[in-house]
Amino acid sequence: MHTYKYILLYLLLISNIFSENVFSYFNSDIDNFYKKQNGEKFVYILFVGGVMANSSIDQSIRDFYQNELRNDITDNQSKITKLFGEGDIMIPLMFALDGIGSILKNKELKDMGTNTLRAYLLGAPSMLLMQKITGGSRPNEIKKASHWKFFKDENGVSGHAFMGSIPFFVLSKMNKNNYLGEFFQGMSVATAISRINDDAHYPSQALLGWYMGKLTVDSIFEYNLSDKKNAKEVALSLTGNFLGFYFLQNISYKLWDNNKIFILPVLDNDKYGLLFSKQF
Repeated sequence: MHTYKYILLYLLLISNIFSENVFSYFNSDIDNFYKKQNGEKFVYILFVGGVMANSSIDQSIRDFYQNELRNDITDNQSKITKLFGEGDIMIPLMFALDGIGSILKNKELKDMGTNTLRAYLLGAPSMLLMQKITGGSRPNEIKKASHWKFFKDENGVSGHAFMGSIPFFVLSKMNKNNYLGEFFQGMSVATAISRINDDAHYPSQALLGWYMGKLTVDSIFEYNLSDKKNAKEVALSLTGNFLGFYFLQNISYKLWDNNKIFILPVLDNDKYGLLFSKQF
């Protein structure tokens, strides 16, 4: 999915005050998401993904799947499972579930919509940033397309795998039946596999997107009810932060290419600033 589509969908999320529950937990969600334990887990999976992407592993798995496993059945399955990763389908659908659940006073429907939207809102900026930083390309776009080339491309993490995993992880967390919970966890990889099947992403790119979805959902289910924040305040803050992130990343492209300088916004509760990094 292209960056511009993500930006429009993200701004839809943070400007739609209709679903106030999505924003009321954001303060605790972001604290949980950026805690040390999650950072350690992500560094580990990033290392695994980096080894796969920057060696022959990604290409070997991709070639094996395309030559030995892909067929008409997997293609037809992928046409369906890919849809769970389409933001322009899933985000309106989750807003609809949230609204219908409120009208019908159906807690399950409302919680499904709210929790999924919270996860999209929380994890999207980090996922977009990792797409840019890794700079990986799609299969066959260029020579050694899976290799990380900082800020050269934006496909190092699969956005579809990220978006598609979240609803199933949410269902798994909400379900009290262990067998159904495990089934939904298994289904969380369906969209990631569809991207490998369709030759749209390398395995490492699908893996990173899927795992970022998992970390995000784990974080929102650790919320603290006492940490609610006014929805309009959060919406305004997020809009400014996200637009700032987008413009800074484009500036960083040129600085990295010319001077090996990298700039990132730093946000910590009510504090903010810029991080400058230079490679020597």
